[in-house]
This record gives sequence, structure tokens and C-alpha cells, in this order.
Amino acid sequence: MNDFTPKQKLKHEETAYDVAYKLGERYLYVQSVDDGFDYTIYDKNLKPLDGGIYDDPDSSMSKAINNIIEDFVMLGTESIRDRTAPMLDTREFLEKVEVAEEQQSLSNQMDKSFEENMQNAYAIYQLKHTDHTRSFRFEGLAFIERNDIEIDSGNYNNLYTATVDDVAQGFDKSEILNMLFERFNINRPSDFRGHSISIGDVVALKMDGHITHHFVDTFGFKETAFLNMEESKIEHEIASRQETTLTDLLSEVAHNPKALIDALTKDYAMREKLSEIMSICEIAGDLSIEHSFEDMQTISSISRDIWLKYDDVALEDIRYFITSAINDGAVTADGLRDLSPKIIVDAFYNDNKNALCKTKDEKTISISDAANALQCEKKQEKPSVLQALRDAKKQCVEQNNNKKKGKER
Repeated sequence: MNDFTPKQKLKHEETAYDVAYKLGERYLYVQSVDDGFDYTIYDKNLKPLDGGIYDDPDSSMSKAINNIIEDFVMLGTESIRDRTAPMLDTREFLEKVEVAEEQQSLSNQMDKSFEENMQNAYAIYQLKHTDHTRSFRFEGLAFIERNDIEIDSGNYNNLYTATVDDVAQGFDKSEILNMLFERFNINRPSDFRGHSISIGDVVALKMDGHITHHFVDTFGFKETAFLNMEESKIEHEIASRQETTLTDLLSEVAHNPKALIDALTKDYAMREKLSEIMSICEIAGDLSIEHSFEDMQTISSISRDIWLKYDDVALEDIRYFITSAINDGAVTADGLRDLSPKIIVDAFYNDNKNALCKTKDEKTISISDAANALQCEKKQEKPSVLQALRDAKKQCVEQNNNKKKGKER
């Protein structure tokens, strides 16, 4: 670890190709690349958690580091802001990372073999050799519990796995564990690279497809949970951060929406989605009465489609025209769905909201109304047979009456 003062750290960052910091129980490594700064976040056991490119080649490394940290609230940023976070010897740090990655790769292979073994099997887990595990290596449950230390699978490597020997078949778990303890202390397998099974190790047993974990205590074994606490913590922190981000977005919507969107993400698709949300929020503010979310989506979508199709139409102007027409009762959100973009644009050009109302009435006649209207037209053009007979009979009566009147004269 380099014993730099805050000023020395800033100066070193401005000239260094790469830097490494310890942030609480996590680590940050940043290096200069052509299009900005490549960074990786590591957990307490030097396992990569996250990373990416800070794509601002004109930024200084100090600014890049601060911005990267601010994007990861979970890391705790105060130590970086006041420049008190320990700056590490970069070469030494990278050597430790390389060793940790090799050991993790082997451990992952062992885990895979253990999980895919269809027979009864066992696995030997021992603590990783990191700064984090140094304080509780070879300690029993009394020490672990007294110091609120989790039996965390993320602190362990799987160093060995094999099928339970035929000689152990038929024995219960307690007997199998004792046999394994004896074997890995007195007659260790030649390909086993760990130390003799000791206090603080964990032995996993798979019996009839069911896996249990057993902590090696001062006297005997104790069955224990064996979860990756770091991964569980990250999932919780990410969920909390997403909820906070949404709350901040809604509370800041009335200020500078474009700057807020740009600050939230550099992903184009996400910006488009956020823009749509902002548009719907503005529409909600412009409407005089409450509308459903689907109605506001319709207004937003139609406004955007027209804006994209007609170069001389501003998005804000067409959106305001449509919401004003709805407020004035000239058209409804449902009615908008029946109108073509051209009809809406023509009404917009002529500043004639009532054109939407007239066109809507003509365009949205129902099928049943159309059928009734057609029947009426047919009745007028071609009277029924019964009506024709009645008319003929009436005409005949009138003619006979006229003849009688002529004879009387």
C-alpha cells in the first residue's frame, strides 16, 4: 500500500497509466485506454463484481474515478471524495488478482464436477488466502459467532471433490465426515493441494442428491448454511438502487429532464424509454382532467409519429395541440386512434381543433349504424311488396269512386 497524501494521490492519478484503491471491503482498479478509462470493481476476495468503460477520453483520471464511484453508491464514496481511501501498489494488487482468478477458476471447476456427479459425493472447502479472511482463518464457531462473521461461501475455494468410496457406502453422515477427516489428515490424496482438514474448513456431502454443508469446529462437525453473502448483498443493493433511481426520476421530472436522462444512462434504448416516460408526465400535466396511462401513451405515440414523419412539426407543438383539442372536447383519446396522421396535421396547420371532431364523427360510425343506414336507403329506393299492394288497392278504390260520381251527374 502506498502512503500517499491526498495531494500526492491527485498528482499520481494525473500521470499514472493505472491506479488501484481499497474502498471499504471492495477494490477499484482503473486504467487508461484509447476511448477513456477501463475500470473493474472487485469484492473483498478479489472476485470481479462489475466493470466497464468510462467513455470520456478528455476527462482526467481523477474525475473519471469520482464519477465511476458515484455510479456505484453501494461502494461507499466518502473516502474517495475526501481522498483518504488507501491507494494500493498497482503491480502487487494485479498479482494478487491474477492468483485469485486462477484459484477461483479451479474452484468453479470443482463445484461443477461436484454438482454434476450423479453418485454420492463430497467436496472440501477451505478459506481463500486474502486480507479479508486472515483474521478468522482456523477459528472455530465460538470466535465466528462472537465476532458476527458469516460462514460465507464466497470466502472459500472448493479444493477437492470425489465420489464417496465404496467402503463408506451404508454409513451415516457423521461416520462419513469422520472418515474424511482422518483421510485428509493421515493419508491425503496425492492430487489434493490444500492443507489438512482443519478448524474453519467446510465439508459438503451429496447423499441421494441432497447437499448439506458441515463446518469443521473445535470438536467435530456442525451442519451450517453455506450461502454467497456478497452476491445476496449485491442483489439487494441493486434492487434498492433501482427503486431509488425511479423515485429520484419522478421527483426531478419538473426540472431539467434532458440533462437528467443524459446523466442517468448513456444507453440509447434506455434514453428513448426515459424520454417516453418524461413525455407522458408532461402530457399528464397538460391535460385538464385525469386520463388513463394508456390514453397518455396514445397521445405520446401519435405525437411522436407525426413529429418523425413531418419535418416542420415540432414535437412539443403537436403534442400541445392534441392535448388542447382533448381539453376543449373536440376529440377523445379513443377518437385519436381512428384518425390518420395527415388529418391531425392538417387540423394542426389550420389551427382548427374542430376539424378533428368533424372528421371523427364521419370516420368512427359503427358497423351496426352503417347497416341500419343502408337498410333505410334501400327501403326508400324500393318499397316492400305489401306496401305496393296497399297502394294499388287504394288507387283502385279512388278510381271506382270517381266513376260513380260521373254517372250520378
